[in-house]
Amino acid sequence: MSLRKQTLLLVGLSSLILTLLLTVASSVLVTNSFVRLEQQEVQQDIISVRYAIDREFERLNSIAGDWAPWDDTYCYVGGEFPEYVNDNLNIDTLVNLELNLFLVMDNQDRIYHVESIDLRNREKLPISASLDSFIQEHAALLRARSDAAGETGLLRIEDRILLVATHPILTSQFRGPSRGTLIVGRYLDGELLEKIAEATRVGITLYQPGDSQLIRRAELDFLQTEHSSQMP
Repeated sequence: MSLRKQTLLLVGLSSLILTLLLTVASSVLVTNSFVRLEQQEVQQDIISVRYAIDREFERLNSIAGDWAPWDDTYCYVGGEFPEYVNDNLNIDTLVNLELNLFLVMDNQDRIYHVESIDLRNREKLPISASLDSFIQEHAALLRARSDAAGETGLLRIEDRILLVATHPILTSQFRGPSRGTLIVGRYLDGELLEKIAEATRVGITLYQPGDSQLIRRAELDFLQTEHSSQMP
């Protein structure tokens, strides 16, 4: 083989090898870039969903802050306004407020009045045994401090999550002494998840701590991340 042909062959092989190396390198760079992009998108989705849930807490806190420091509510718990429930807590009002729970607790941590609402079917329901039991056992935890402007939190009732806001029952001038606690709540399931998903454009699946499906999903995500990070 002539020197010219040998030179051309070497140049051709070198070009082919370089092209393959560049292709592999580009593929790895693109793959890693997609992994980073996916991670950033997931983080942004989490922030969006958390913001939406925080907005729901703010909404519940605003409702509690409107209804608890109100002369009508204050007089009702004091036994001075027996028409309060009929005048104010009809099904249309509670559905428009998007509440699953409206609960008045007196200063002895007893349930003074409770409304349990099925928002989808627009009807009042008896309070569930699990929720009633939870309130009876943890009434002191739910009690609003007389000096508090309002508090929010999560309650786990069996396999359901309830977002709640509490506020001391005061006069319309925010004067006391407090006559008890108003608790309003919305379940984090069904229509609320659909509402958040629509607002954030994020698909949402709710898992409970220790859920086997969640553990399996976490294992798959971990293996996928490890595989991507180990690529040369």
